[in-house]
Amino acid sequence: MLEVGIYPVPQEIKTLEGEFSLKEKTIVAVGDSFNPDSVNSAMFLIDGIIERKGFAPELKALSRISQDCPFIFVGSIEDLEDIERRFPISTNELVSHNEGYVMKILDKGVVILGADARGTFYGVQSLLQLMDASGSKIPGLLV
Repeated sequence: MLEVGIYPVPQEIKTLEGEFSLKEKTIVAVGDSFNPDSVNSAMFLIDGIIERKGFAPELKALSRISQDCPFIFVGSIEDLEDIERRFPISTNELVSHNEGYVMKILDKGVVILGADARGTFYGVQSLLQLMDASGSKIPGLLV
């Protein structure tokens, strides 16, 4: 299995083309419903970025960000319909078991969709671990 610095080691990791560049203009996005669990995980991510990179990304609803803006989406599998309009992710990439998540990293953004609140939080923790290992350029992956 590919070693990328995520612990515990995910069940599956696939390398994808490109990399996501974390920049000060990156937006952390959640679904329009502002699900409290997703917002809490998004705020944990923002705090982690502040600690690691020294800047605070803005938190916005996905529908409020421009198409060309780099973003990190934090949500649950219930948000799939919203996110798949902007980002290439499909139902066969999702996980449904307790505490599971899928994280897809491409040039245009990062999507973390948890099967439940813990899954979303664990996905955010995995992204922060990738930032620790990779810096501001996070390799394209499907986790």
